[in-house]
Amino acid sequence: MSDYDLILIGSGFASSFFLKKIKEKKAALRILLLEKGQKFTHQEELGYAAAAKQAPGYQLAETSLIQQNSDNHYFQFNQSFGGGSNCWLGCTPRFLPADFRLNSTYGIGKDWPISYEDLAPYYDEAESLMQISGPENTPWPKSGKYPLPPHGLTPFDRQLQEKYPDSVYAQATARASMPTAQRAKCCGSSVCSLCPLDAKFTIGNGMGEVFEGIDIMYGAEVYALELNNDRVRKVFYRKNGQEKEASADLFALGTNPIFNSHILLNSGDSHPLLGKGIGEQRSVMVNIDLGFDNSGGSSINSANMWMLYKGEQRKAAAACLIESQNSAQMIRLEKGKLRHLALFKCIFEDVYQEENHVRKSDNPFKAIVNYQGPSEYLRKGVERLKSKLDKIFEGLAVEKYQISPGLASTEAHIIGGHIMGNDPENSVLDEMQLHHQYRNLFVLGAGSFSSMSPANPTLTLAALSLRSADKMKF
Repeated sequence: MSDYDLILIGSGFASSFFLKKIKEKKAALRILLLEKGQKFTHQEELGYAAAAKQAPGYQLAETSLIQQNSDNHYFQFNQSFGGGSNCWLGCTPRFLPADFRLNSTYGIGKDWPISYEDLAPYYDEAESLMQISGPENTPWPKSGKYPLPPHGLTPFDRQLQEKYPDSVYAQATARASMPTAQRAKCCGSSVCSLCPLDAKFTIGNGMGEVFEGIDIMYGAEVYALELNNDRVRKVFYRKNGQEKEASADLFALGTNPIFNSHILLNSGDSHPLLGKGIGEQRSVMVNIDLGFDNSGGSSINSANMWMLYKGEQRKAAAACLIESQNSAQMIRLEKGKLRHLALFKCIFEDVYQEENHVRKSDNPFKAIVNYQGPSEYLRKGVERLKSKLDKIFEGLAVEKYQISPGLASTEAHIIGGHIMGNDPENSVLDEMQLHHQYRNLFVLGAGSFSSMSPANPTLTLAALSLRSADKMKF
C-alpha cells in the first residue's frame, strides 16, 4: 500500500487550486504536500522586508537554485509557502479565445488541446475564489459580473477609453477595490509585491483552509521521482540534509516550469520536448509627457489596452498588451507639471524556441537554464508598437513620449517546458495536464501552456488546475 493517495509538490497557485478542487471532489484522501520553502505570516514577511534581510529559506535567490547561461536576463520566483502569490502584483486578465487557437487562426505557434469555452467556467471559479476586481465590459466573453467593482481609471485612461471604447478597460485584478472578509481595500501606495495591508489575494490569505487535514512537509527539496512501468511510484527529497522518500497513487508537480522540468529530467524522463521552449513574455516601457494633470486612479495598474493585441497583424508580429502604470512614485521634474505624465508597460507574447531550454547539471538540486533571448517574432512586435504609437496618441494632449531602448530584464512569468497537446509526439502532457506516458502524474502550471500570450498567466494557470482536478476520474 502506498504512503498516500496524493503527493503534491509545491504550494503556489497551480498546486493550491488543484488541491482545492481535489478535496471538493473527494474529501477523504491521504495527501502529502512537499514544499521547499517555509511558511511565513504576513507580519513576518513585512518584518523581514523592513529589516532588509531574509530569514532562512525566505524568497531564496534564484541564483542559488539555477545556473543561467544569459547575461541580460534572469528568471524571478519565490520559494516559500504560497509561491508566486507572495510577490505578484495581482494582475488577472483572461486570455482571449484566439490565444487557444493561435496556429489555426494566425499560423503561429501551437493550438491548445482545449478552447476558451472549455476553460471559461473555471475562469469564473478562479475569479470568484480570488475575489477579482474588474469591469462590467471585457474584451473576452464573460457571463456575469466580477466579484468586486473595478479600480478607478486615470484621466488619460479615460481619454483613451473614449477614443478606443472596444480596446481600453479597467484592469481585472486581485487587488481588492473594497474591503472583503479576508482583505483590506487596496491603498494605492504602489508597493504591491509585498502589500502592506494584505489587500492582494495570496494563497495564505485566501486559501488557508485548503491545507487543513493534510500532511505538510516544509523544507523538503524534491529532486526526482521514481518512474517505473509508465507510472510514478515514489518521490525523492532532501530535508535537513537527510535523504527521504514517499510513495503515492497519484502525484502532482506544481513548482514552476523550470523545476517541474528539472525534476522530470533528473527522474529519467526522456521526452524530447521536456524542458524545451522555456521563456516568458518581454516588455518595453513608454514614458509619456502630457499637457494636463493625470492624477487619479486607485491602484498601481489602472487599465489594460488591447488595440495591438487583437487582429490579423498577429500573423507577422507578436501581440502586445498595454498596461497603464499608476505608481505613486511617478513624477515629472518640471515646475507645475508634477503629475503631467503617464507610463505604459507594453508586454509582448513570444513563440517557443527549443534553444531556450532547461537541462540537468552535476547538482540534482540546481538546474541549468539556457536562455538565448526572445524570438524575431517578438522583436517585430516591438517594432510594430513603435510604428503605431503616433496614431494611438493622435488627437490627445501628448507632448512627447519615449520608448525604453531595451527589453525589461524579466516579467516574472516563467512559461513553457512541458507543454500540453493531443499528440504525445509534439507535447509532453495531455489536455488535463497529465503526462502522456506517466498516467498518474499531473504537471501543473504555466509550463503546460501550448502557446504564450501577452496576458498575465496566473489566472489561466489557476483555472487550468481547477479544470484538471475537476476532470479527473477517481
